[in-house]
Amino acid sequence: MNRPFRERHSFLIIATLFLLIALYFFSSKDIFGIPLFVYIVLFGIDVLYVNVSGLKKSISAKDWPISEAVLINGEAIYRNYSDNSKKWFLQIEYEYSVSGQIFKNENYNWVGVASTSKEKIENILKELRSAPTFPVRFNPDSNDISVVSPTISSISFIGMTVSLGVILVGFLGLLGYFEVFDLLEYIPL
Repeated sequence: MNRPFRERHSFLIIATLFLLIALYFFSSKDIFGIPLFVYIVLFGIDVLYVNVSGLKKSISAKDWPISEAVLINGEAIYRNYSDNSKKWFLQIEYEYSVSGQIFKNENYNWVGVASTSKEKIENILKELRSAPTFPVRFNPDSNDISVVSPTISSISFIGMTVSLGVILVGFLGLLGYFEVFDLLEYIPL
């Protein structure tokens, strides 16, 4: 599957943002002000687009057709992070058929399942293993996209809120650059 530009080059996109910020603060604000603030606005718009698209996909997936799937592999994976947080993750692989064509996928929901409780993950696996098949919803326009539990994640709403804040910062930066509006004037220091 061909991933979108933003997924293939996310490191470069974010690195460019930090480079423009550094150039703005440590070089010439006159030269790098407009590119920085325009880039921030465009970055915010793109993040908003990604989150709204994800939300729309989550909502529409509830109405997708259903196929029966067979669990190929499923396990609870334990990860210990450098900040001493420990989590269990659900990792599954299933197979389903649409119009005689077989597809494989790994989506339980759109953002993954993680928990500090191994029991929670094992209960999901137990439920999936309890019957020979389980229902999955597949995209009628692209049958290789499917999900077991098409839930709407709060991550989309958080992402939309953050992206609106980023867009606002970009616009305020542009207004400040052109001396139309000075935010610092309204902040008591």
